[in-house]
Amino acid sequence: MKRRPPGKSFSIIPLQEGRREVCEALMRVLPDWFQVESAIKEISEEADHLDSFAAWSGDRVVGMVVLKKHFQESAEVFFMAVRPEVHRQGIGKALLQTAETHLCALGIRLLQVK
Repeated sequence: MKRRPPGKSFSIIPLQEGRREVCEALMRVLPDWFQVESAIKEISEEADHLDSFAAWSGDRVVGMVVLKKHFQESAEVFFMAVRPEVHRQGIGKALLQTAETHLCALGIRLLQVK
């Protein structure tokens, strides 16, 4: 499912491979939010096994959302980040909309952000 908001220069696609690397790379460009090395590794490793969507601009990942299902009808945004140089361009909103659509199709009724 490719989704490109009108007038935007990015696409949202499911991320099947390289989730750990993408997650870690995004955390490293956001040092004000992700500072603890052990947490970066732990989050990246867990993200490698969860449903994920990436925002691509050309051949570069500029954002990511990782979803963790807890129960049959609930899930959480486990991780979400957008590269600082593309903030305020609707990438985060598009990632969340894609996540919501995906989860609704799976019967998820509650999405949490912790």
